[in-house]
Amino acid sequence: MGLATRAEYGVLVVYALIAGSAFLFTKEGTKHVPPLLLVLLRLAIGSSVLGIAFVACTYARRGEFSGRGVFRLRWIFAVGVLNTVVPYSLFAFALNGAGGLHVGVSAVLSALGPVFAAAMKFRRVVPVCGALLFGALGVTLLMMRKIASHSGGGTPLAYTVFLCGVLCKAAGAALGEATLPKRRGLADLLFVSCLQTACGAGVALVLVLCCTPGDLAGLGRTPAASWGAVLYLGLCASCLVYLLQFFLLLGPGAVFQLTVDFLTPVVGLVQGAVWQEELRGLTWVSWVELVAGTLCILGALVLVPRSMTATEPMAQTCSQPGL
Repeated sequence: MGLATRAEYGVLVVYALIAGSAFLFTKEGTKHVPPLLLVLLRLAIGSSVLGIAFVACTYARRGEFSGRGVFRLRWIFAVGVLNTVVPYSLFAFALNGAGGLHVGVSAVLSALGPVFAAAMKFRRVVPVCGALLFGALGVTLLMMRKIASHSGGGTPLAYTVFLCGVLCKAAGAALGEATLPKRRGLADLLFVSCLQTACGAGVALVLVLCCTPGDLAGLGRTPAASWGAVLYLGLCASCLVYLLQFFLLLGPGAVFQLTVDFLTPVVGLVQGAVWQEELRGLTWVSWVELVAGTLCILGALVLVPRSMTATEPMAQTCSQPGL
């Protein structure tokens, strides 16, 4: 595995911008749409748009696409479930229904995702995990002020549920890297993104019909602001983001792709400073924490690809044809 290119770093930044802004739209959407139903709607919109784009792309012959070797449906289904509906549902439960886990704490826990993925992928995890923990330290420093100002840190159940969601996302990314063909043509990316999103939407639909069927009846009373949030999450956070995700997953790999969780707190910090003036009146200690945290994250993004080039990955037997 080589070092990440400038284009791949650029994709990571765009990925982080969308993923970071998704928190604001999710908060707006869940004001009037239950979390599980919100997951279903955003995945349904995303899979529909990706499907239409895939058909248009193959019809126009703009991508080199052949179904041979790509139609590993059971792997794509497993990646879709682990990477979409399961973690999204667990995160919503941990943040809202299981003791109110603080968003700052959730950001720190999310930063452990690349560490989990590295443990699943590499034989010698110390060099990679050392660089990744440097990034996790940066996230902790960025969130220190918000965590300290929050009364109550969530229940043990909330921590457990959220960490299970982080572990699911890491497992989905590692499984995708190990089993999916390393093709990054536009049609190939559209295909795997669409199938992943459609699989997640199918599972979410079953869960909604079985667990909360009454939520569907309330959609007619949803205000326009919440529908706008749902539309943004569907088009950007469950459509464009998955194209960027698979571009990184099938290139630099799962660990580098998951380092987006280092950048999303930086995006949130900038958004809070611009729209809510959160940085006004900070003490010098808080400024030192923010600057040091940002530098740690940027350093980790440089160190992680370098550490992966010197580390031997585990044998990926699942990627052999016919499995």
